[in-house]
Amino acid sequence: MTGEKRITKRRMKEDKLVSSTFKATEYIQKNQTPFIVGTLVVAAVFVLVVFMRWSGDRKRNEAAGILTRAEITAAMQNMDQYLGDLALLSDNYSATAQGKLATSRLANNYFRSKDYGRAEIYFQRIVDRYSDDRILGAGACAGLGAIYEINGDYKRAAEQYRKAADLSEGQTWASGYLLKAGLDYSKAGDKEKAAEALKIIEDKYQNSPELSPARRALAEISY
Repeated sequence: MTGEKRITKRRMKEDKLVSSTFKATEYIQKNQTPFIVGTLVVAAVFVLVVFMRWSGDRKRNEAAGILTRAEITAAMQNMDQYLGDLALLSDNYSATAQGKLATSRLANNYFRSKDYGRAEIYFQRIVDRYSDDRILGAGACAGLGAIYEINGDYKRAAEQYRKAADLSEGQTWASGYLLKAGLDYSKAGDKEKAAEALKIIEDKYQNSPELSPARRALAEISY
């Protein structure tokens, strides 16, 4: 008569593994449809992520090529082609660094050439699309302020300069925006907001060159 066999620890582990595998297989068989659907969803998400990354890389590569072409045409003094390429980048590649740069260049170029209608479009586009860039946003608001000022719309000009100052808070150039805001509010007849903007210069930017003209403007408002 043979003795009873001892079950080793290794055998116990193997039995547990077999049992677990069997249970998993049984679960998949019973729940085959949701399992397949879940697998397909995971696969679809993976494909989407890969596609989006590939698409983003493709866009960036295309934008880099267009900007290079624009730089070459600018060096050759072909400004129509240069502006056309910048507009292409701004219109169709806004999510890229090149699209952002192109929009800024278009705004400033049209402003310098006194095409204020087009300059306003691109300054506003910067404000709408790139609000996370405080320095660029402040410059765009100031650009809009300058356009409204030229057109004699002092209230809107003041509001844009004040936005530019808020975006530039703590920066050395913020006091310049505040002074422009105060002067334009004063021209628009809103002395309260004018004084508010000018007093910020007194409180926060006492070492700025705008302090003296701000104080003179405050004195005139109070007179």
